[in-house]
Amino acid sequence: MKRFNGAISSFVLLMFLCLCGTQGYAQTIIFNNPGSVAIPDNAYNGTLASMANLPLSVSGVPNNGTAVVTISVRIGHTWAGDLTAKLVAPDGKVLALMSRPGYIESADDGNGCCGSLSDFLIANTITFDDAASTPSENIGASNPIPTGSWQPSAGAISVPPAYATFSALVTDLGLTTLMEPGHFI
Repeated sequence: MKRFNGAISSFVLLMFLCLCGTQGYAQTIIFNNPGSVAIPDNAYNGTLASMANLPLSVSGVPNNGTAVVTISVRIGHTWAGDLTAKLVAPDGKVLALMSRPGYIESADDGNGCCGSLSDFLIANTITFDDAASTPSENIGASNPIPTGSWQPSAGAISVPPAYATFSALVTDLGLTTLMEPGHFI
């Protein structure tokens, strides 16, 4: 049985690390997102349109190298295995940050049951980073889920530098009638 958790979730794009090709140095540019969007409960059908979308404006990134993106989030939500989170780059490339931790999906379509029963606590920061040693599919190995870093579940978080808008997407795939409200900001 799922538990109700009324905690507010926050989803924050924190860092672009610009690796400036021939200059031989790295520059860190931090962006914080001030907005908030409700996480839809039991709405995901495999499409981006069925996910909550939080636009993340990025500007001032030098257009002279490869950007490596690190995403840090704070989520207050029960049943980590119900959640899917993605980042959509300005060029439309979709990066799966996590997809139903603890559940082996045959397809990314919102069907099936059940992933990790572990809880996200709003106080704990979850970071998605290509350099992390633990895959995000193992994010629910502890309950509650601790602050830490995980590798995205599909694709790399490397995108060209941009002066555009990324989209942070998240949804709940719960299969019960219990509402599990949440937000990400």
